[in-house]
Amino acid sequence: MKAIKVEIRKNEKLNFGLYALTDIAEGEVIFVEQSKVFHKLTVQDMFKPAGDACFLVEKIIRSPKTGKEFNLFNLKRNRASDIKIGTDDKSYLMCISNKYNVDYLEVYEIWQIVISYYITLFYDTSDPRLQMSPLCNRLNHSCDPNASIVANTTSFKKFNKNEAICVALKSIKKAEELTIWYLSKSHAFLDTEKRRSALLSCYGFLCLCKNCTAE
Repeated sequence: MKAIKVEIRKNEKLNFGLYALTDIAEGEVIFVEQSKVFHKLTVQDMFKPAGDACFLVEKIIRSPKTGKEFNLFNLKRNRASDIKIGTDDKSYLMCISNKYNVDYLEVYEIWQIVISYYITLFYDTSDPRLQMSPLCNRLNHSCDPNASIVANTTSFKKFNKNEAICVALKSIKKAEELTIWYLSKSHAFLDTEKRRSALLSCYGFLCLCKNCTAE
């Protein structure tokens, strides 16, 4: 049995985070976690104007099994950091509400949670998969992250196990919080103001990591 290297606990701001239980070396695999709440984007999805999160929301509502697993996360919407919904996303959520006879406010509540926590993994830049899982859900953002989430791309069969692999980008000390980069790679080249603006728009929070507060 592999040793558990991390734990979920609250930080000084009373937000949940993921913390190291032992020293972790750069390049070390911290954990491998299989997702039971996922959606593989289809070609049809990609041609729809709605954002990716909407399709995972639909899967959660459409599939009783996925919905049950999602509820087990016990994630709560943080109304103080609600993400502004676009016109296309709102229209799609309304369609979901009508199609599955679910109150729109319930659909919107799920969307607020999903868009805050889901990650996207790829197989060789293609076959995007949206997913959520207990440990990954608790990884917070930093503009100078010490960890990264990747997929097993050694084969398409292994990719389809829906696993997320957390790898250390640098040495991590015991009790240090694990953080990842939330935005796309292109956002890494933005200045602090634009980067913080993107995080506020996409995730509903103003980044206060060392990189942002030091500049």
